[in-house]
Amino acid sequence: MSLVAERKMRSDALANRDKIVAAARAVFAEQGASAPFDTIAQRAGVGNATLYRHFPNSATLHAAILERRLEEAVALLAGLEAEPDSWLVIEAFVRWIAVAPDVSLIDLMIERDPPPSRLTELSGQVRSLFGARIAEAAAAGVIKPDISYDIIITAMFAITQVGLQADLAPALRERFLQVLLDGITA
Repeated sequence: MSLVAERKMRSDALANRDKIVAAARAVFAEQGASAPFDTIAQRAGVGNATLYRHFPNSATLHAAILERRLEEAVALLAGLEAEPDSWLVIEAFVRWIAVAPDVSLIDLMIERDPPPSRLTELSGQVRSLFGARIAEAAAAGVIKPDISYDIIITAMFAITQVGLQADLAPALRERFLQVLLDGITA
């Protein structure tokens, strides 16, 4: 939802929308992206009519979750802009993605399907901020020169997909992350 649309929304409606998005993130993490809306409404403490008024279908709810995650990603990367060590930024971002794997976020970053304009804008910001740090690290010889944004994001997609499908133990997920990080270093 655009900021202009959010400003026009009553404060209680905006609070309900935020509760729904938070509940949906939790329910989808537990039950998968096709979890029933009834479960999400119950977790959010709102009625089904309120949920459907804000999100008439799963695509609109998924888009809202993606928007929130991308906003968080932009905030994280923007907050790390002053960090002089590009490797620390790369590692922090990769670990941030892995801690709360959101396959939809990774899928969007790969850009298989064109997302709504706000998501495209946020995804572009993530690509720009993270891509710049990857380029800096490559130029400094910290990572291999052929490593790109798409390579790292695709590898993260694979790790999170396996993690979600196999319900990986944290130690094994950490090992996969370390293999990725070791594999991109020069």
